Amino acid sequence: MKSTLLQAAVTAVAKTLLLLSFMLIIAGCGSVTREIEQTSADTASIEVSVKQALISDVNIDAAAIAVSYTEGTIVLRGFVGSEDEKQQAEDLAKSNANEIPVVNNLRVQR
Repeated sequence: MKSTLLQAAVTAVAKTLLLLSFMLIIAGCGSVTREIEQTSADTASIEVSVKQALISDVNIDAAAIAVSYTEGTIVLRGFVGSEDEKQQAEDLAKSNANEIPVVNNLRVQR
């Protein structure tokens, strides 16, 4: 009888530990999801901030410029009408990037 009670107690403890393990795993996944959501929100905020600055500048045709933020770097892609416009876009992006590096992959289309 003691053996049966001991087995039942061990089984109950094992089930409890297993349940706690699953709960910790699920809680950990939730924090990872929150981190991803926060990172996505930060990325979108940075991209929108730079794009809005480009749009508000009358000397830049922002419609042909894509702004992306990847791995700690802002990247400008697309086409502009001149070397001056390319440089202005880069300067504007840098001034709105909060010290985030900017890569200017814009191409001059004449």
